[in-house]
Amino acid sequence: MSKLVAKLRPLRTKIDRLDREILKLISERADVVAQVGTVKRRLGLPIRIASRERKILRTLTDLNTGPLPSSSIAAIFHSLIEECRRFEASSCEIRDNSHFAQSQNQVKTVAVIGIGLMGGSLARALCKYAPEYRVIGFDPKLSRRATTEFKLTNTIQEALQADVVALAMPVSAILAFLRKEGAHLRPGTIVFDLGSTKKLIAETAKRTLPRGVCFVGGHPVAGKAVGGFANSEADLFQGRPFVLSVGSSPPERRAAREIERLILRIGGRPHRMNAADHDRMLALTSHLPQLLATALAATASRTLGRRLPIHGSAFFEMTRVAESDFVVWKDILETNKLYIANILVSYQNILQSFINYGDGRATQALFDEGCRFRKKLRLKKESSC
Repeated sequence: MSKLVAKLRPLRTKIDRLDREILKLISERADVVAQVGTVKRRLGLPIRIASRERKILRTLTDLNTGPLPSSSIAAIFHSLIEECRRFEASSCEIRDNSHFAQSQNQVKTVAVIGIGLMGGSLARALCKYAPEYRVIGFDPKLSRRATTEFKLTNTIQEALQADVVALAMPVSAILAFLRKEGAHLRPGTIVFDLGSTKKLIAETAKRTLPRGVCFVGGHPVAGKAVGGFANSEADLFQGRPFVLSVGSSPPERRAAREIERLILRIGGRPHRMNAADHDRMLALTSHLPQLLATALAATASRTLGRRLPIHGSAFFEMTRVAESDFVVWKDILETNKLYIANILVSYQNILQSFINYGDGRATQALFDEGCRFRKKLRLKKESSC
């Protein structure tokens, strides 16, 4: 027995030495993770990127040669990644709170006007991820008992006294608010909107807002096919682009930086873009897909009547946004009709070439072109993860 004990002692000493080495490597990993968190914040990336975590686990299990089974290796590193992610989030939280505490121009109160899908999600995201802000909401259609997460006021005057006023309404309602209430905003207020078109809103804000009130045009490229406060969620903006159209004056640029910090706090990825460029781009990447989904669903309805089609995933996915509410899209179509019309003509020309199908070479060229573009789009998305 004494010989066995004597044999056990050096083995335990070796395990202790290995544990210390592992601890040192874990600490080094945590230091690098904190640096990654800083870079992610600057890029507007979320703390957790699931595809990256899956890739790490897949690589490590592929490299595993035993004696532990790959399932054990995956469990160990999954736990390590999870703890490092918590550390990354907490270290970013400490730096962010320190920055906000030191900022002389700290924004303390955000009034969200319009508590539907987007406004409700913004208010909930601020409550969850940026508790340093005081959030109030205003929406005449919503009962003050609708939520306990943030204060709902029944008076527009209280909302107008906020440091930041976020307009989360359909475009026509945003324009009406700027014309009716804009003059009542106090100097120093930052106004930003979440409208889906930017050029007309920016022009109206420039004409109607009083001196000393800064406007930042905003558009979160996020959402759902169904709207309303009941469908809002705090994580709606996580990892999503948030376009900002910014004026050229120093106060407007300072206001934009405040809004960028707010967006980063709720997990969004701020991206500056000229208002006209935004409307032109979104006509292609958002407004055209909506119209195509609606047209495809309506075509199926007219062709099949009450019968439901036999379909694969492509048909179901392509018609997903056909459930969108026309109340929202009515304003988008009216305020961006020029750019939408231009892109529809381009799309119509390609459809016409399918109708005029000849020997197939022109159609194959379109298939090849579309395939190349889609691959580039997919690779860009994968590389960003």
